[in-house]
Amino acid sequence: MLGVTNAGGVLTLLEEKERQGLDVMSAGVALEERRRVQLTCMVSCLFARNIYSEERLQECLASVGLSRLAESVVARSKNVQAKRWQLKYMTGYNPKDISIPKRFGEVTTWKGGIDKVFMDSVAADYQNAVRKLADEGQKV
Repeated sequence: MLGVTNAGGVLTLLEEKERQGLDVMSAGVALEERRRVQLTCMVSCLFARNIYSEERLQECLASVGLSRLAESVVARSKNVQAKRWQLKYMTGYNPKDISIPKRFGEVTTWKGGIDKVFMDSVAADYQNAVRKLADEGQKV
């Protein structure tokens, strides 16, 4: 997990850390868990909500030793998204089966009632966008 690739280097690292009283197995697990949590938080939470800019995400990835990923994160994320939708379609998902619940049309907001025609157009736009992403996944 630290990028040490030869046995001698691993043994030297283990010996030095154990002399300092550090359980290297626990430390390694903690380091990997921290990295996983950081990546999950960035991608699932903060990046998706535009709290992290692409530049900040790249900075964070580079700071945990993922420089190559940082350089291609935008292209990779688009590729993963396209592949995800392609897989969903291949396993039977069809956004046309999704309907907007009737209760949405019964709600009155401070601006008035929900426009059913508008909501239907939003649903159609969603279906088209998802189909387009799935098609892009087949090309990649």
